[in-house]
Amino acid sequence: MGIVNYRPFLTEPNKSEAVPPATVTNLAIFTLTGNNVTLKWTAPGDDGNVGTAAQYDIRYSTSEITDANWDAATPCKDVPKPQPAGSEETFKVTGLSPFTIYYFALKTADEVPNWSDLSNVVVGKTTAKTGDVSGNGTVSAYDAALILQYVVGLIDDFPADSMSSPFAISPRSYVVSIPELSVKAGDRIHVPIAIDDATGLLTGGISLRYDSTVLKAVDVLTNTLLNGSYWKSNITLDGEVRFAFATTEPTKGQGNLLMVEFEVLPNTEGKTSNLILDNISLSNSLTITKINGSVTVIPATFSLLQNYPNPFNPDTWLPFKLAQNAPVSINIYDTKGQLIRAIALGNKNAGVYVTKDKAAYWDGRDNFGEKVSSGVYFYTLQAGEFRATRKMVIVK
Repeated sequence: MGIVNYRPFLTEPNKSEAVPPATVTNLAIFTLTGNNVTLKWTAPGDDGNVGTAAQYDIRYSTSEITDANWDAATPCKDVPKPQPAGSEETFKVTGLSPFTIYYFALKTADEVPNWSDLSNVVVGKTTAKTGDVSGNGTVSAYDAALILQYVVGLIDDFPADSMSSPFAISPRSYVVSIPELSVKAGDRIHVPIAIDDATGLLTGGISLRYDSTVLKAVDVLTNTLLNGSYWKSNITLDGEVRFAFATTEPTKGQGNLLMVEFEVLPNTEGKTSNLILDNISLSNSLTITKINGSVTVIPATFSLLQNYPNPFNPDTWLPFKLAQNAPVSINIYDTKGQLIRAIALGNKNAGVYVTKDKAAYWDGRDNFGEKVSSGVYFYTLQAGEFRATRKMVIVK
C-alpha cells in the first residue's frame, strides 16, 4: 500500500478574536459615603465598542493605580457581568475604611480573554459616617457648624474633601443665577441668588465674587426656601461673599436661596461690577449651571458734557449721561440757530456715554456731507424729556 501524504485542514483564524474591548474613559464616582463608593461608567463592547464584553476587573488602592502596579491593587468581589455596549453601568465598592483616600480603575475582557487597556483612574475620600465630619461617630449640630464654618472660610484647617451630605433624591442638575442690575452710586441694593428648583437640597455652599472698588458687601439674608435651615455667611473677605447652609428637611420649590445686600460706593458712575458665582456645592448635584450677573452704576441725573477735543479739527466726540433709558438725538446748530446736522442715536440704556466708543461722534460735516467752516457751533442733546445745549468751536 502506497504512502498517502496527509495534511491537516487549517482554518483561517477569526480576526475579531484578537480585538479587545474598548478602554473605559468615563469612569466616575457616583456616590461616596463612609464605607462605600458607587462607581459609574459606560459599557464598552466585546470588540472595541461593538457587542457585549465578557467580564470586568475592578480594583481599588490607597495609592494611584497604574499599569505597573495594577496587580497589586485590590480586586473587587461580585463584579457584575458587562451589559451591551453603550449601557450605563454602576457598581458599589463596599467594605472601605473611613476617612481614607481611594483610587479606582477597571479593565474589560472578552471571552478569549483579550483585556482592554487600563481605564481612567478616579479618586475619592470616604467619611466616617454620612455627615460626621467631626469624626466622633455621631451626626450632630456640631458637624453642621464645622461644615458651614469651613465653607465660608471662617476655619481653614478642615479638609473639604472629607465632607459629604446625605442624598435625599437621585443626583440631578441645578441652575443657579444672578440678574443684571442697574443702580446708582450710594444706593443700598439686594442682589438675589436664585435656583431653578431646590427640591431635595439638604446642604450647600456658594462663593460670590464682586468688584470691591464698586460694591461693598453689607449683609446676607435668606429666603423662604431656607426657612428652618442653619446657615452662615462671611462678608469680611475682599471682593467675595461666602454662604453655606444645612437643613434636616430637604428644601422644595424654586426661588431665591439668598439675598446679598450691597452698598454701591460713591464716585462709581459708569463702572460695572461683575457678579461671579465662583464656586457652588449643592448636595446630590449631578451638574450645576451657573449664570453670572452684574451691577452697573448709572448716573443720578441726565447731563450733557463738554465735547472733546475742543476746539477741534476735523472731528469731535460729544459725551453725555443718561439717568434712565431714553431715545437720544443730538442736533448741531450754527450761531444763527440754523440746524447744521442731526444725529439720531436711537434708544439708549441708562448709563455713561463719555468714552470714544460710547459718546456721540461728529465728523464736522453738515447733513449734506459737506465740511462746515470754522467758527462757533452749538450742540443740543434731547433724551426723553431732558434737553441741554453746549457750545463748541471748530478751528481750521
